[in-house]
Amino acid sequence: MGFLTKIFGGGGGSIDSLRKAVAQKRFADAKLFAEQLTEQSLSEAEVVEVEQLRIAAGDGLARLNLDEALGLQRCGNFELAAEHLQLAQEQVCNVELRDAIEQAIAAEPLVPEIDASVINPSASDPLASCSTSVSQTTTSLSDEDAMFGDDESQLELILTSYPVDLAERYASKSEIFKEAFLLSHAGQDEQALPLWQQVEIAEQDDLYWFELGSLFARNGKLQDALSALETALGKKPDLLLAIEALVPVLVATGDYQAAEKRLQQFIGQGVELQFCHGQLASLYVQQQDFQTAAESVRQALAAGNTDTRFLMLAA
Repeated sequence: MGFLTKIFGGGGGSIDSLRKAVAQKRFADAKLFAEQLTEQSLSEAEVVEVEQLRIAAGDGLARLNLDEALGLQRCGNFELAAEHLQLAQEQVCNVELRDAIEQAIAAEPLVPEIDASVINPSASDPLASCSTSVSQTTTSLSDEDAMFGDDESQLELILTSYPVDLAERYASKSEIFKEAFLLSHAGQDEQALPLWQQVEIAEQDDLYWFELGSLFARNGKLQDALSALETALGKKPDLLLAIEALVPVLVATGDYQAAEKRLQQFIGQGVELQFCHGQLASLYVQQQDFQTAAESVRQALAAGNTDTRFLMLAA
């Protein structure tokens, strides 16, 4: 089965395997091995050693997640950094390391300054967004930038991180579309929704339905989100934004079968193979189908998936 067989298969159920995994800094392996060993009959001394090694593995994973989060914070990717910090908090045992994690969490921007920031839900890291259906990434403006905080400047700032063809499509939209777009990206969904509903039918294209679906998903209206996102894909089947948004919404409804079916459809169409295989791997892991997950990991890697969260899963 390849390298994931070693992690998810039966080869880790010995204290020696656990010791080696910790020594080699294979902390994810070690954590799994420790969990397997807790289900076995062990001597008192072995129980103590397994617990010590489990703690070491947890601290090792926490350190990796903290380091990753600090790097993401420096790049301004606070959304993904927060996810790594949450993982680190769940894994850590060491008191000093926990303090460092809490300091990093305290550095996270809790409430975006709406008049001095814009929300970038998708463009800087397409796979990391997965998508605007659940969260947003904040790009803060400097004081100098804030002086030019008119709508047009904010729109230009958001679109600088979009692919050129997509940026041009958004830039050519009507004023009411752009206004709704800016409100959505500023986290003001209640004000944005009435404007989205006023957009002319002729302009209700794939991007319109993607934005509307993302808004519904952010506000927990999952069935409305699914309907809108499916409409977007009906108009443009290869729209990556909508694909990335749709899959997490399906998973959030608990309909793994529908999520898998949709991903397989995308793969059959040759659409975004790296994303789809990566999402399938995550889906199979959640269902504890590790053999099938391993195959999806191999296919995602072959397709060039370099998303940080996927690579952590693969490792």
